[in-house]
Amino acid sequence: MNHEVKVLAIQSEPSCGCINWMDHWEKATNGKRVTCSNVLCYSEDISAKLVVDERGNQMVIPLCEDCASQSGYLEVAETQVSAHKLPSCNISSFVQMDKSK
Repeated sequence: MNHEVKVLAIQSEPSCGCINWMDHWEKATNGKRVTCSNVLCYSEDISAKLVVDERGNQMVIPLCEDCASQSGYLEVAETQVSAHKLPSCNISSFVQMDKSK
């Protein structure tokens, strides 16, 4: 299911301990986004941005710079995560490999 979001004009840094918003998004989804979340865009040059959804919630979503610079609402795939501190924020960004195996 798609949602409408609007990119916030002021992009702050995360206060949850994540390195940046892309780190926050990747930890929350346990994955990596390859393309822009705008359903009409397939750009692979993306970064995570703060947006507000149709209910007024601040969310984080991967977007390309062209889509992030639009002033209106964007229709995006269901890829947004809360901008608030999540349990996943405490996970290290770097996976430690077990070398004993």
